[in-house]
Amino acid sequence: MPDKIKEIKTIFKSFDLKGSEEELLLSLNQFEQRTLSFTSNISCYIVIMWMKNIFLQKMNHWARSEELLDKALTIASNNSDTFFIKWELKIYLSLGYIHQTQCNYIDADYFLQKALTLAENNDHLSKFLGEICSLLADVNFRLNLYSSAKRYVTQEKNVAFKNYESQKKKRESAIIYGYSLINYCRIKRLIGLVDNTLSPSIEEALSIVTSIDYQKGILRAKLEYAQLQFVMNFTEKALIIIQEIESSLLERRMMKDYFEAGLLAARIHRKMLDYGLSEEKLEILISFAQKNNLDHAQIMSDVYYIMGDIRYETDREEDAFDLFKLSAKIGMVGGVKRNIIRAFNAARLIDKIKAKELLTSDLVYQDTQFVRNRLSKQVSPFIQYKTKAKLFASTLFVDIAGFSSLMKKSDEKMTIKLIDELIDRLCIVIYQNNGYIDKFLGDGFMAIFEHGDNLDPNIALNGIKASVDMNRAIKNKNRRFKEVYGLDTDITFRMGMSTGEIYAIFLGNYIKREFTYLGNAVNLASKLESVASRQGLLLDPDTYALTKNRIIAQKKVLTLPSLGKSTVFHFSRIKRDKE
Repeated sequence: MPDKIKEIKTIFKSFDLKGSEEELLLSLNQFEQRTLSFTSNISCYIVIMWMKNIFLQKMNHWARSEELLDKALTIASNNSDTFFIKWELKIYLSLGYIHQTQCNYIDADYFLQKALTLAENNDHLSKFLGEICSLLADVNFRLNLYSSAKRYVTQEKNVAFKNYESQKKKRESAIIYGYSLINYCRIKRLIGLVDNTLSPSIEEALSIVTSIDYQKGILRAKLEYAQLQFVMNFTEKALIIIQEIESSLLERRMMKDYFEAGLLAARIHRKMLDYGLSEEKLEILISFAQKNNLDHAQIMSDVYYIMGDIRYETDREEDAFDLFKLSAKIGMVGGVKRNIIRAFNAARLIDKIKAKELLTSDLVYQDTQFVRNRLSKQVSPFIQYKTKAKLFASTLFVDIAGFSSLMKKSDEKMTIKLIDELIDRLCIVIYQNNGYIDKFLGDGFMAIFEHGDNLDPNIALNGIKASVDMNRAIKNKNRRFKEVYGLDTDITFRMGMSTGEIYAIFLGNYIKREFTYLGNAVNLASKLESVASRQGLLLDPDTYALTKNRIIAQKKVLTLPSLGKSTVFHFSRIKRDKE
């Protein structure tokens, strides 16, 4: 067994995990082919799935990565052998990282707590404590649990120091301790606890990583040192450090650090009242983010906010308001309340009435591509016709199967809290697949994927991908729901999807007015959902015709309400490239 695992690790290490998505997919296919003979062994199978998950993380295929880890976790958690306990911890750790990256901080905290328990209760797993505490510190900071964040980052530093003292000659322990000092300074600075322990800590970190010539560590230590100098009002010193390391961060593709450095440079120029230089720096970051599909990264909330602040200071209030709105929107996607409130308070200085939109509307979905914004919202008693728009769209109806029995068995307040948490998660999935939740329907919702004036196979596929990602997400959610809410059955979804021409319209005149979508395709999607099986997605013939080259589905004849026997397609899975 150890020899097999060693051989799998050797194969994995032969791939450098760099390059484009196409290159990484090719590497993943090669890895699968080279490890295929090992998959019949359950221990090897877990290791292979975990390694495949690393490939997928590099490609930002978070939902597929979640699915693999869920399978591996089911196997590992049902075995008490020491080998499986170790990999159970590694799976929890990976799930924590995945959810942290996607801003699902509640889920990230849950899985990291599970990893922490295993590490604390098994001596042979204590080496993971530092990494777990590091992630928990960041997650708790994002959840505004500052005392917990401080506790975890202090624990991380103490664990790393203990290992460093006992293994000073080991490069790895030096790197880990250096990073723990950097993280300790970072979390305390972000919380606002700048005290006399920070400067010595970051100086010690810089000394350690310099002594072993670890370039990434040196750059990160210098970046944190610059951040600290800025907070302590040594702005010129901070700027000199940033100018020294910025190009190196970009060369090494340390993207998060590069953005932080650029953002700090903009803040420094802003503090020095060099608005032009600050704005120029921010525009470079915005352009870079758009080219690299990073415009929804949480750090962009800060970028847009500072840009808005500069526009406000230079009497461009309309531009400033739009930027504050963008900042709030990214904060909403990540559930970062302080970013939403910060943007709201800034926008309120410009227009108190319009600023309320930042707190009271579904701001995340109010992009210009959605029909809602292309319709006149004015209603007059003298005009009888309705303002409407005709478009092609894929409509997805989703129902939470077994919700009624869940309400009967559970405490109502707990059930509502559970559903709230679930809906927040599903909203992000729909959003990430370029869809829009039009309305909630009790224990389900209706989502729209707009095609526009012409049918687009890629848009229809987005709707199908959303259904796949929701089924992947609920598997991990069910673990948390059973433990936290006492759920005794798994939550599943019934889904129906139809594509065709529909109308977007405002219904009602004086007493009540509501935006909605109408059309045969909408009705058909609802009927398909009503007869779908649990965890099932039924497609109409038009959706299947658009996507049949990309998916695998079985043709069926089912009786639909008021439509009788109809041809439908039961979706199985998305085809792989080689298929």
